Amino acid sequence: MNGEKKILLTKKSTYGIISIVFVCVVAFFLFLSNLIQSNQTTRLNSSKAPQARAAIVDHLSLSYPNPAFVKECTAILNETGFTVDYYKGEEVTVELFRNLPQHSYDLIVLRVHSAYVHKRRFLDIFTSEPYSKKRYVYEQLRDRIRAAAYQPYRDGDPLYFGITSKFVQASMKGKFKDTLILMMGCNGLKYDMAQAFLEKGARVYIGWNGPVTAPYTDKATISLLKNLLTKRKTIEEAVTGTMKEIGWEPGYESLLLFLPSSTGNYAFFANGKIAKLAVRKDQVSRITPGVEPPEMSKRHPDMPLIGKVSDDVAIPEEIERRWKAIVIKVTYKDAGDTKKYTIDLKSKFAIPGSKLKIHVENFLPDLSMSPKGITSPSNETRNPAARVIIYDDEEAVFRGWLFKFYPEVHPFKHPRYSIILDDYIPAPL
Repeated sequence: MNGEKKILLTKKSTYGIISIVFVCVVAFFLFLSNLIQSNQTTRLNSSKAPQARAAIVDHLSLSYPNPAFVKECTAILNETGFTVDYYKGEEVTVELFRNLPQHSYDLIVLRVHSAYVHKRRFLDIFTSEPYSKKRYVYEQLRDRIRAAAYQPYRDGDPLYFGITSKFVQASMKGKFKDTLILMMGCNGLKYDMAQAFLEKGARVYIGWNGPVTAPYTDKATISLLKNLLTKRKTIEEAVTGTMKEIGWEPGYESLLLFLPSSTGNYAFFANGKIAKLAVRKDQVSRITPGVEPPEMSKRHPDMPLIGKVSDDVAIPEEIERRWKAIVIKVTYKDAGDTKKYTIDLKSKFAIPGSKLKIHVENFLPDLSMSPKGITSPSNETRNPAARVIIYDDEEAVFRGWLFKFYPEVHPFKHPRYSIILDDYIPAPL
């Protein structure tokens, strides 16, 4: 009997241990299943609402610090769904710019010094790195990096590395991912820098067409961010609204503009990504001869209608005497061919092989716009533009400015031909 009881107890103990182990195993697998499901749910939720990312590159903090601007700018971005990376002046180096596309920012605020070099038609964006001929030699030889100095420059003043559009195109690593670039520095929209960022993957580039002061550009940037992010306005509405709110730059009458002009209908959605809202049809496809539609008459070349710019063209006598003709380049889309034609100012020209005629009204080597009108402050070819009327089968279909350095801005549109300003010819002395 005792032996039988011992065997019975041993069997009961074994069954008990097995039961406990079984319960533990079941409990562990249930816990593991819940953990995996929870992680999957988290990943799904995060994929539904990705966090938008922004960067403030504050090179000006070295010379024009504005903590209030940084605080308000960051607050606007945070409140509208952005995480913000802030780079103070000392961190604004060549390597920072080199790696900027790899951070996948949705919006980048460039609070930087920039210098426009008229003779070479370069815009340099400053870094905080002291210049040396022995560093970045390869890129210096290829005009990707240059020596930059604050103006007015005096012998012995420090030099810094500055990046050019060629650096953006060839030395930046990776591509921007539909990023909005807000360039706060002087002459941000001059010539090549905007195009370089767009070719590198930026979706929209907003900047100034002339010099600006630090307090003014700070004020304008806060207004723009509120219009664009807080009020969820389109690019065109935000830029236009900002100019109406803060007025012209008092010292230089510079304008806030955006490129490409086709992105006027773009806006930020809740997750910060830029997306096209709608395609707005052109308001005017044909015009009455001799009559200029209002949306063509008061626009800056890159700027939506703001209602403050006079369409009067005032050409100083010394500038009018200096120029004789322009050269246009016509692309025949059906044949895939291009031809160049020289046309005297104030004359009409029938474009061979088409029903098009072009009347060249004016040429300005340095087109500038202000509330006083359109003029050229110098004979330097800083922003060459020709004002033309184009007729199709004797009907005027275009009247506006053709820009040498901005051919994509308000271009002449035709299914079979394109016409751009290719060159300009001075009058004999």
